[in-house]
Amino acid sequence: MRVDTVIDALISSGTLNVHDEHEIMGKLNSKEKNRELLRILIEKPNSLNEFITALRNTEQYELANLLQNQGAAANATVAPTSTELIRKFENLSEKAIEDSLTRSLQDIVDMLEIKEVLHFLADEGHLRRANRESIMAGSSNFEQHVKLVDHVKKGGKKRCIIFIKALLETKQLVLVHAIADKMSGFDTVYLF
Repeated sequence: MRVDTVIDALISSGTLNVHDEHEIMGKLNSKEKNRELLRILIEKPNSLNEFITALRNTEQYELANLLQNQGAAANATVAPTSTELIRKFENLSEKAIEDSLTRSLQDIVDMLEIKEVLHFLADEGHLRRANRESIMAGSSNFEQHVKLVDHVKKGGKKRCIIFIKALLETKQLVLVHAIADKMSGFDTVYLF
């Protein structure tokens, strides 16, 4: 996505403000800028239509069409609150959650902001210093993320739920939704 042009269109429509623009453009690379834009849009009610319009106005038709189709499929579904999401995860079996984390590994590798999650897990008593050091000793993001997922799954359902809470607390909502979409027995959750 060409985030710079989309931001201009979203500011013109009043969906974003100058502060939002500074938050997004302050990120180092396009992946981080895209993630920040999505994080901000998720927090704004009814932003999906404006986002799709901005994509179309900046000739990013493929992504606009994809989102339009998902939005129509959602039939104006409102995203659940963090508490509702956690409750849905808690109602699933440990195996269902662990399988979902395994199926979501590529999403986790692509999207996870690991340091904030590690701090949250440590604060909740689910990550000791030795475990943190072992995870961070991974030679690549991929290896670090795999080690983290393994650590989370070894802690059972409770640690898996704490991991999801960490993602919610650190505003990694797109990743939570990606994990939820890969769970059997979990109603599909939409981002906007």
